[in-house]
Amino acid sequence: MTHGLARYAQQRRVSARRNYRQKPKYRAGPYLMRIGRIFYFRKRLPAGISKFGSNQFICLSLRTHLPLDAVKRAARLLTVYEKKEIDFVDAMTRSQS
Repeated sequence: MTHGLARYAQQRRVSARRNYRQKPKYRAGPYLMRIGRIFYFRKRLPAGISKFGSNQFICLSLRTHLPLDAVKRAARLLTVYEKKEIDFVDAMTRSQS
């Protein structure tokens, strides 16, 4: 019985060392999420926009599986979002008051 446990522990140590040496998972960039092969733009909405708190997200498909295209499309979306964010917050505060 102890030989089986020792062998199991030895195998776990070897596999842990292999996993340690592996490259980290691919990270495409900020606000990018990959589901299956397709990349998505995902950003948390400010508390002023979301009536349910700050845990609401905007999630849009970038319609590509290529990481470089996804980064470019996410950057374009982020610039448009940042330009319009002030308008969104103003509109929401006006409608709540």
